Amino acid sequence: MPDILPKAKPKNFTKILDMLNTKAAANQFSTQTYTDLVLEFSKKAYDNNELSDEEYADIVEPLKGDTGIMLLKQIQKEKDYINSYAIGGRVNFLSGGDTKYNSMVTRMYIEAGGEEATGMDIDSFAKEYFPK
Repeated sequence: MPDILPKAKPKNFTKILDMLNTKAAANQFSTQTYTDLVLEFSKKAYDNNELSDEEYADIVEPLKGDTGIMLLKQIQKEKDYINSYAIGGRVNFLSGGDTKYNSMVTRMYIEAGGEEATGMDIDSFAKEYFPK
């Protein structure tokens, strides 16, 4: 009986590397992600005999010198920027508090018909009918 399943298509990782080697791709990802993708797909292309030893070394070797140091500094700069906004679990929201109270006020406000029926926003409604 003949083989029914088609043969697996050969992988072509150099196409992905070509795509990553564009300004648009470099601007799309964080430095960490971009570097990880280039390293991952260059290794896959090398293992798949799509890159010679020299081509692979041309991609990987610079990361061991000044370029690698520059990348590490840029990655840390991006992490510091992101962390400057990460100030807790409810960033840019109330600082937490009595969630049972807030839930009850919200439920009562909705049941009362909201702003249309009460003529108040939820904060005014809470102060008027459920003062702390």
